[in-house]
Amino acid sequence: MTVFKKELRAHFVSFLVWSAGVGGLMALCVWMYPSFAGSMEDVSALFAGMGDFSAAFGLDKLAFGSIMGFYGTECGNILGLGGAFFAALTAMGLLAGEEGGHTAEFLLTHPVDRGRIAGEKLAAELEHVTIGEIRIPYIANVTADYVTDKAEVKPLLEKQVSSSVRWQQTVERMIADGVDTFVEIGPGKTLSGFMRKISRDVKVVNVEKVEDLEKLQELMA
Repeated sequence: MTVFKKELRAHFVSFLVWSAGVGGLMALCVWMYPSFAGSMEDVSALFAGMGDFSAAFGLDKLAFGSIMGFYGTECGNILGLGGAFFAALTAMGLLAGEEGGHTAEFLLTHPVDRGRIAGEKLAAELEHVTIGEIRIPYIANVTADYVTDKAEVKPLLEKQVSSSVRWQQTVERMIADGVDTFVEIGPGKTLSGFMRKISRDVKVVNVEKVEDLEKLQELMA
């Protein structure tokens, strides 16, 4: 808990500065909406035509060409990317600061393990994050169980620092619950290869390029 309080105080000002910067970019994005409104209609049609995939994520209800749809997607991307950069930079600072200040050895002389120290540092940063209500339940890879309560999100992320990833059990749980199609998004097909070792009775689609969205659209139609 001492580590948690220390990190919370140390990064509060940088959190406020970063929030102001991201907020400014979001305001600029909304101000530029009129120049993008026309081109967003085609994007809206593309995402709305993916069948069950669009329905699952609410893409068929979000009009990208409207001000609210534009705000929800573009500003959401800015918020997500800005938050991710802040989290990455702060996380590196959390760990590197102990080394630079020659306090890492001191911390590790206490009767706590490295996982607990890293977990408390992460918990301090998660205090800057607001978790909304969970609309689509997801499976945590440290428990292989569904998360439906927002109060569970932060403790599970903290636990993930020092816990094993139960990826196979997670996939098996989804298959047992009737999931028959899996989509891997990003470069490479590593997870798709793992999927074939777990079960060959499910469909696996890899989305690596924009063109791959057409394959996904055909599958979900």
